[in-house]
Amino acid sequence: MKLSWLILPILSILVLVDGCDWLMKIKEKKVDFKVLGAGQHRVLAVKTRIVSEQRFLECRLLYEFEIPDGAYIDGDSINSTLINHKAYIKDPFDVEVMQGHAKRQKVLVLHSNIIRRSFAVEDNLELPVRIRYHPAKEAALGTPQKAKVVFVTPTVALDCPNDYESLGLAKCVGKRSYNSFSVQSQAPYWVLIEPL
Repeated sequence: MKLSWLILPILSILVLVDGCDWLMKIKEKKVDFKVLGAGQHRVLAVKTRIVSEQRFLECRLLYEFEIPDGAYIDGDSINSTLINHKAYIKDPFDVEVMQGHAKRQKVLVLHSNIIRRSFAVEDNLELPVRIRYHPAKEAALGTPQKAKVVFVTPTVALDCPNDYESLGLAKCVGKRSYNSFSVQSQAPYWVLIEPL
């Protein structure tokens, strides 16, 4: 009786570890993020490199950006400026609103090409953003205060429907659905890739 009590938790742990094995084989996760440019026109530049011990059989790469209230993306022209990527914006940005009256917004950018039979997923993305008008403020000594807009590194996710081992990730952390953005996963869910 005591032995069966011990075996059940051990089997549960083995199943949990086996389901996450696909993630454990990813040995390099780099997301290099920079904000380039000056003035009101900026570029969010992202270089991504994900390397695994086993091949990614057929995967799609997705970025989740959080655009702060002090910036916006021109939804009418964004997809004509992106190379090998497509942007998905749930609600259009109100480009006329000044900082302080706008809200933060999520933007998803999907890599257009499917990564097939490769040990490495590499991508370069340049996402154009615009800085909103900021009302003038004065510091304590009467000198103008500079506007500050902070961008954070985007979240990176993979969708690998034909990588059967990836379908066993139901017990692992880091799953996400983007159905509200019309970016449905072809596998049961997108898997977040946290940089090492």
